[in-house]
Amino acid sequence: MENHKSINTETPFRVAIIGAGPKGLYGLERLLANLSEVPLEGEVEIHMFNRCSFFGAGDIYRHDQPEYLMMNYANGYINAWPDQAPKPIVDNPLSFVEWLKKQEEKVSGNEFSSRSRVGEYLCSVFEELKKNLPRNVRLLQHTQEVYDIEKKAGSFWIKTENEAYVGIQHVLLATGHSRPQNEEISEQKTFVDFVYPVQEKLSEIAPNSKVAIKGIGLTFIDAVLTLTEGRGGRFNQTEAGFKYVKSGNEPLVLYPFSKSGLPMMPRSGTFGLPSQPLYYFTPENLCANKGDKDKYDFEKDILPLIKAEIKYAYYRMLFQQYNQYLHPFKDIQKIESEIDAFHERHPIEKPFSFNTLFNPLNDWKADRHEQTLDYIRLTIREGEKGEEGSPLAHAAGTWRRISNDFNELYSFGGLSPKSHRVFLSDFMGQFNRVAYGPPIENMKKIMALAEAGLIDFSFAHQPNVNAYNSFYLLTLENGSEVKVDFLVDARIPKTDMAVNPPKLYQKLIDNELATIYNNESDGCDPFTPGCIHISREGHPINALGEEIKQITLTGTPTEGITFDNDTLSRNRNDFVSLWGAQVANDIQVFTQSKQYSN
Repeated sequence: MENHKSINTETPFRVAIIGAGPKGLYGLERLLANLSEVPLEGEVEIHMFNRCSFFGAGDIYRHDQPEYLMMNYANGYINAWPDQAPKPIVDNPLSFVEWLKKQEEKVSGNEFSSRSRVGEYLCSVFEELKKNLPRNVRLLQHTQEVYDIEKKAGSFWIKTENEAYVGIQHVLLATGHSRPQNEEISEQKTFVDFVYPVQEKLSEIAPNSKVAIKGIGLTFIDAVLTLTEGRGGRFNQTEAGFKYVKSGNEPLVLYPFSKSGLPMMPRSGTFGLPSQPLYYFTPENLCANKGDKDKYDFEKDILPLIKAEIKYAYYRMLFQQYNQYLHPFKDIQKIESEIDAFHERHPIEKPFSFNTLFNPLNDWKADRHEQTLDYIRLTIREGEKGEEGSPLAHAAGTWRRISNDFNELYSFGGLSPKSHRVFLSDFMGQFNRVAYGPPIENMKKIMALAEAGLIDFSFAHQPNVNAYNSFYLLTLENGSEVKVDFLVDARIPKTDMAVNPPKLYQKLIDNELATIYNNESDGCDPFTPGCIHISREGHPINALGEEIKQITLTGTPTEGITFDNDTLSRNRNDFVSLWGAQVANDIQVFTQSKQYSN
């Protein structure tokens, strides 16, 4: 029987934050900062719900995970405290680097830390907030998963598996990545549908077994290191990189595969490097390309400018290495003429193009495994040179410099429905692969494991995968095949609210508090990216077109209508600052109305 939590009826205002990872933490911080500037005559309760006990860090950054699971985000960029008004409620808000230095660690800001270390920092921020609550504010923690939100008599009921919390006036949904939805193949006991927490989820994979891994991104690296270093193997430093020493508890061989068949490009830290201006991906050029259309066509209006920006970045750095300067001519043909003349003078340099970066392994007749290892060696060398020393690394970093501006034109239906679909299916993964790769150390470990025979890239590019009673069969178009004992899905699941929504969001829709977003345009078939329809303030929009202003979404649940909600970013799609100010204002209005009514 459902237990209705008897919240103190004397409390005039109650707020719920669902999800206590970084985005929920940032929401709490902004709410408290705003409440500290509001005269609170009555009590305010903040109810914070989280699936696990790591409030502030959430599942992704929980600090009980192994140290070998690394960030791909330099330390200097991590700061849980914003540089904006109202100021944080603590006296000495520390960035991650400042916090590390206080722990007597020597850091410059350009290093990469473990996710568990970042989790310790985030949890410490949460504890600092708890110690400095404004007067008349109570914070209540609930280690429970929320499955339903229902509106009754002007406020909300928040329901977990066994309890209901009533009388909630405002809700922030910061639920992060949804749990994976099982596929048919997941009925196999030898199928791992999600790798986190890694030690628990991968524990059943037997030593000396053959394992196929779906995905060759950051999660793939975490899975591989768990099955090797996490099982007692070790990496010895050599002049050439790492040499792996087996423990005997590893799988016999790992067969990674993905849509592109390509590993991510590793990178060194870029914190503190001078920012580079954009010469072609500019508002003027974008506006000119769009013309009088209501929405952008990605491939016609935007992609040519991205290609120009990437190519100029590569050759700007290459020219510089020859003590030459490549002027950013507005006329692209002038750039091309300068490049042609350069190659005539320096024939040793191979011409660079967009495909050089995004489709480097297009010779399918070659040995795929050795070809991939050669590519990894190349990207490690270039990554070690850094963006200020490698034309390739500089070109790969272009997407990071573009993404903020791209987010502005992408969000809330900025792309036509057709090109919205094309961008998500054909381009976004590739941009992420070259721009947001792992730290170089991790790719050196992947290289060492491949050289030790533990990773085989022969089936990396789109094999057919068939499940049988006791094994899986990977098959290539050329007839090559291999039997494996286990199949691991090493991808972060993408939430699709339209096809298979998490229970909480299905309830929001059923309770008429939300609808699915459709990107629509005159004369075009609509596209459904699989997210909730929200306003520019983050409020869900119901079937009548009304904003539900007492609910706000932030982070991953908004993906599709917004772009690239970086987990740790305080600035990208910052709905929580608006939310904190709105809630504080509503509390002030509510308090004043109660005073007048009395």
